This record gives sequence, structure tokens and C-alpha cells, in this order.
Amino acid sequence: MDSREHIEQQAAEWLAKRDSGQWSDQDQSALSDWLAASTANMVEFLRLEAVWDQADRLRAMGTELESGTVLSFETRSWAPAFTHARTSLPEVPVTTDKRAGGGWRAAAWAAGIIVCVVLGSYRYWHRNTYATEIGATRAVALPEGSIVTLNTASHIHVDLRDTQRTIELDRGEAYFEVARDEDRPFVVIAGKHRITALGTAFSVRRSTSDDVRVTVATGRVSVVIASEARAESGERMHTPVELEAGSVAEAYRKNVSVVKRPLAEIEEALSWRSGFLVFHDTPLIDAVAEFNRYHTRQVVIRDPSLAAIPVSGSFRAANFDAFARLMQIGFKIQVTEEDGRILLQSK
Repeated sequence: MDSREHIEQQAAEWLAKRDSGQWSDQDQSALSDWLAASTANMVEFLRLEAVWDQADRLRAMGTELESGTVLSFETRSWAPAFTHARTSLPEVPVTTDKRAGGGWRAAAWAAGIIVCVVLGSYRYWHRNTYATEIGATRAVALPEGSIVTLNTASHIHVDLRDTQRTIELDRGEAYFEVARDEDRPFVVIAGKHRITALGTAFSVRRSTSDDVRVTVATGRVSVVIASEARAESGERMHTPVELEAGSVAEAYRKNVSVVKRPLAEIEEALSWRSGFLVFHDTPLIDAVAEFNRYHTRQVVIRDPSLAAIPVSGSFRAANFDAFARLMQIGFKIQVTEEDGRILLQSK
């Protein structure tokens, strides 16, 4: 199977030849055969064709050049769309020799440079960052086959390379369904902590204090806790902890606690993916804290004596009204609203 880089080069050559003015019916037939050979060929060709069209409209990006002009490195360096790649590309000589297709091949190389810069800038600003607002969830399909589901108010950076797949969880919570690839470990970085998996499903939740909770649904993961202690060499020490399906690890500072849960409980803990919150004798203070993650209008327990009341049930995260009715009827708790907050206190 051709590598993505080789397919991208072939697609760029087809595009350059098609626009060279020397396109024939035989060329069109050969291109059609190449596109039909694999889905990867079709996807890459369409992707580069869109970028090719964008490069053909560089005037709109501030280059003030005519359509079809190949940019020099100096020109690319000040074009607004290319400001993040000013020193990364060498100058490529372009020949006008038409013999043996030299003209369109040279154009393909030059176009490839433009494609790389445009795609690099686009990926830098858009494709590697995903986020959700308060109360929202979002599923993201990564190009290598993994799926990431973001919980409320979450933010990640994605860096997919030939040797490693890295996801940085800046805030919030995410559930990872990892496509197996033994040559490219899947690493989630949450603050000082690293979670590594090859083929598994697990969630990582990062608190504002950089504490981390890892819940493993299937497979195995390795959690590396960045300890505050240092070795004699002065390097920070790390403690790896192996987790299997059904494990829940709480990592905070240099400590980590691991408990085993029935898989049914693990699924309930991950029910936020379908919009539900499930509680089993959960202290009211913890249940309220969980609801508050999904709402801008916050719930406040005004009476401290209510904090330990055990709460059980399944509730839609977006629907606090059902939870409030349970408090009023089942526990005789008064629910009022004041200054944009929902207050809970004894009747």
C-alpha cells in the first residue's frame, strides 16, 4: 500500500499536469484509473484539488500576484497565509523545459511546496484543536482511525506523527477509542501526567488543579505520574501505573489511587457520552458539582447540613429540573433562585 506521502506526491503531479495545458484524453483516462484504484487516492486528490484552487486565489490572501504565478521563497515569506512557515521551506528551482514533461513535473514540485505551506498553516490553526462549550459534547474522528469524544467545556490539541500520536488535554474530559497501531503509541498528556495505550478505550478527566482521573473501559493503559520528588541526578522521577479494564485511577500530585469497578459501573460513569449523569448514593455536594459542569447557571448548597445526603438516579445532564424535583419531593429541600444561581436549603 502506498504511503500517504507518496499518494500526495502523485496527486500533486496529476493536478500539475492537468493544468499544464498538455492534457489529453489518454491522461484523463489514466487519472480516472488511478482515482478508482483506491479510496485513499480519491480522498488525497480531492483534498489537494481544494488546496490547489486556494493557491490559485493567492491574490485574495494579500500576495497581489496573478492567478497561476509560482511564488518565490521571499514572496511566500511575507504572504499573510504563510507567516507560520517563513523559514521552513527551501527555494525550489523551476525549469521551463517542456521536454519529457519537465515543465509540469517542476510545476508539481513547486505546487507541492505551496500545498505544504497552506495545509500546514490550516492544520496549525484549525485541524489540530478541538473544543466544546459548557453543556456540549462532541465526537471527533481522527485521521488514523481513533475516535475522541469530548465532554462539556473540554479542549484538546492533537499531534499525529509517524512515531507517536499525542493528545494534550488542556481542560475537561475526553473519552478515547484508540485504533490499534503498535508502531505509534497513543499518548494523552494531562498536565504532568501521561496516559499511554496501544488499542483500548478509556477516559481522562482533568480538574482545574491538574488532578486527573483515568477510567479504563477496555484494554490496558499505562499512567505515568510526574512526581514532585527528584532523583539524585536532579531529574524529576516518574511512577508508571498499569491499569486494566474496570480500573479507575485518581492521580494527584505525586500520589495515585486505583480501584476496580464492575464494568457495568464503568459504563454508568461514562454515561455522559449519551447525555446522562448516573448517581449511586452519591453525596449531594458531589452530585451538584457534577451538574454544575454542564450549566452556566450554578447550583449552590446554602445549608451545609444537606451536603452529605445520598442521591441515586439517572438524570439528563442538560435537565436540572428533574433533579430539583427529586430534591423537593424526596428530601424536602427548598429550591429557589437568586442572582442567577439556584439555591438549595432546608425547608
